[in-house]
Amino acid sequence: MKNKGLQTILYSTVGIAAVALILIGFNLITATFKQRVDLTEEKAYTLSAGTRAILAKLDTPVKIRFYCTQSELSTPETVFLRDYAARVDDLLAEFEVEIVPFDRPMVVHGRRGCASYGKGHNPADLNMGDLFSYALARSLDVPPYFEGLDFFKTDVQDAMAMLGYAFDARHSPRLPPT
Repeated sequence: MKNKGLQTILYSTVGIAAVALILIGFNLITATFKQRVDLTEEKAYTLSAGTRAILAKLDTPVKIRFYCTQSELSTPETVFLRDYAARVDDLLAEFEVEIVPFDRPMVVHGRRGCASYGKGHNPADLNMGDLFSYALARSLDVPPYFEGLDFFKTDVQDAMAMLGYAFDARHSPRLPPT
């Protein structure tokens, strides 16, 4: 009887160890493949076929500025943001998109933009995300693509207007003239 109990414990331990080794091996093997799988019902984390087609047709490198603080503190929010940042990094790496850091000239333009066009200072009422876009446009001296009336009330040029787009009263673009 004692022998049977010992045998059961031994078999259980060996079985659990075998399952653990199989799972670890499976994770190590699948980790070498950089394939994302979107199991959400609405495919929330999957690029549409149209977006993939547009990206495939690009003949020049795309630079995307992705801002995420890499905090050492571990709170539920920072853990979520770190995980989200890792997923965005993986997606950008999949399409070989260069990640450019936020530099000092952009900080200067962002501060000036906040003082001139930030919430409570100007009818443009730019929020923090808008100010990042404003700083990028000013530091690279390129006009941003935007919809709505906020950037329309700043000193940056409108890329879509430069391309001949027409707009409605809310600055939503219509098709450009042919």
